[in-house]
Amino acid sequence: MTPEQWLSDFEAKIADVEAKAARFEESMTGAGTTEASADGSVTVTVQPNGALSELRITDAAMRQSGDALAERIMELTRSARRTAAAKIVSSEDTATRALNAIANPEPAAEPPAPPPPPRRRREYEESVEAQTTVTNEDAW
Repeated sequence: MTPEQWLSDFEAKIADVEAKAARFEESMTGAGTTEASADGSVTVTVQPNGALSELRITDAAMRQSGDALAERIMELTRSARRTAAAKIVSSEDTATRALNAIANPEPAAEPPAPPPPPRRRREYEESVEAQTTVTNEDAW
């Protein structure tokens, strides 16, 4: 590979990492998640770090007990946090792969295994003799 080809490949990888970094930043901004109850009476929104950023409770939700409402809010918040965390992990995997491509452009080829040591003449002769010796038991 010529130096010009190497530089061109390296610049292409840098451009790819920059594009992936921009997508990562966008995904982090959009990693906040909103979850709503089946009837839409409770809606929670969490930030990418899992912090509750918005809570909406309709009048219909207020018709249930305080304990039931609190449990619904907590269930939705936990679900939203899991979803946000999954988005972040997915984004981090993409960013990590991009950075690894730069840090380790090509995996190093493993060196070939060394050849076996040469046999000594006596060991060779003994192994050949052991393979060709026929005993009375073998003849039957």
